[in-house]
Amino acid sequence: MSLEEEIVTGPCLAALVAALALFPATPPQEDEGWVTHRVEISPARAIVARGSMHAEKGTSWLVFHDARTGLESRRIRFGGPIRDLSFSADGALLAASRDRGGVALFDTRTGNAVRELGGHEGWVFAVSLSPDGRLVASAGKDRTLLVRDAASGEERLGKTLDRYVGRLAFRPGRPELVVALHHGALDLVMLEGRTTTLAEAIPVTSDMAVSADGRWLATLHSSGELRLFDLDSVAGNAEKWRVKAHEEKGLAVAFSRSGELVAASGGDRALRVFSRENGARAFERKSRRPLLALGDDGNTIVGADYDGGVERFAWPER
Repeated sequence: MSLEEEIVTGPCLAALVAALALFPATPPQEDEGWVTHRVEISPARAIVARGSMHAEKGTSWLVFHDARTGLESRRIRFGGPIRDLSFSADGALLAASRDRGGVALFDTRTGNAVRELGGHEGWVFAVSLSPDGRLVASAGKDRTLLVRDAASGEERLGKTLDRYVGRLAFRPGRPELVVALHHGALDLVMLEGRTTTLAEAIPVTSDMAVSADGRWLATLHSSGELRLFDLDSVAGNAEKWRVKAHEEKGLAVAFSRSGELVAASGGDRALRVFSRENGARAFERKSRRPLLALGDDGNTIVGADYDGGVERFAWPER
């Protein structure tokens, strides 16, 4: 894989000013030919990552922003469209899926690519890093689900599915993976291979989040519907509630650190927060732009748009 790092910023103000002179805060979106496929916010290191590609030129970039300011801090040339992104819990490792059957792993502190994992044929639609950064799960157009050791590339699980996978998420503290099948079911896959179906005939899953304690799963759908599942419940009884969170497509979902609140953003530019206990709406605000990624920064909800721009909202008091 050919990677070319364009910016490396440091704590020096002069270096930051020089970097911004080369690349404004929101490139390359100023050119209408650029399309951002995925935006992700790191859980702990206040980084926004986005994958952008020029539709005509075929140029693709992995772009990092400071989540406190929204300013671009690093840009890396990437070989092909970036379909999905996933951070480790400490934000030190980032996985980016490729259109050519692979997943690239990056050290976010240096911007260096540390490993590339192949194994798929064609697009890799979804990728997820385990919270400790030791395992990486990926699923592609070939309908294969792979779980591998991030350091060695050794395969831990290989499973052929009957449908495409839309989203993946590891369950913290457990050897389990939540798999959202495109136009279909929501499954809980154990790393030894056993599968439990949590729900069937669900709308397309735009995003999903697992609470820090590993018990609760929130799924946000293209229909604007938000659902909550108890992953400790027996199969068929896992869904606890569902609400119409947005009138337009759901975009991103995140838990508060306590797991008591769930935030959801949509194409209607609304940010809404719901009680995990009963789905009651606790908070609503309008964002400047649709927020493609959400994260928790302790007392605030961090939202990022397709340019890497950042908005912050205080969590409502419980």
